[in-house]
Amino acid sequence: MATDTVSHPELKISRQVGHILWVSVIVSTCAFAFSMVTFGGLSLWLVPAAYCFSIAHNITLLVLSAKERKRSPEARNGTLTATSKKASIICTWILVPFWLAATIMLGIFTIFITIEETKPPYYFIVPWIEFSFAFLEIGVMGFLGVQCVRERRRIIGLDSTGKWYQLGNFKLEGGRG
Repeated sequence: MATDTVSHPELKISRQVGHILWVSVIVSTCAFAFSMVTFGGLSLWLVPAAYCFSIAHNITLLVLSAKERKRSPEARNGTLTATSKKASIICTWILVPFWLAATIMLGIFTIFITIEETKPPYYFIVPWIEFSFAFLEIGVMGFLGVQCVRERRRIIGLDSTGKWYQLGNFKLEGGRG
């Protein structure tokens, strides 16, 4: 027997965003762990601060996405996913320059610290590993932001038209509101 209900599309990009969120959790946790070796001092505590905001952002989106997947297709129909809402996209793009500032600060202080020879040996290796993970997190967050915008456009049906900030009013039955 055929049914007339249209299920909410489980987009491939939605799964990719979930994987990117987990990668971000892992990379930012590694950057934080190496930052704690020097108690965050080489980045003026920007890496630990960026980690706190990033982990809160990522875990929130992961939990909301898991709750959305548990809902029935009829309940999800006509709604945007948590990762494709304006607030999550804006927060993601705010985290990118935050990680960039932390990475720049870390790089500057690491260069000055490695010139001194009075520090313990781990001060010459650990900051560069921390720098690598922080730099990688910039790319992961930027890619997450791009994928969230693409997911939003695909759900709304405006793949090649409109800007992400113009996508506030829409009707899923057809046309913009």
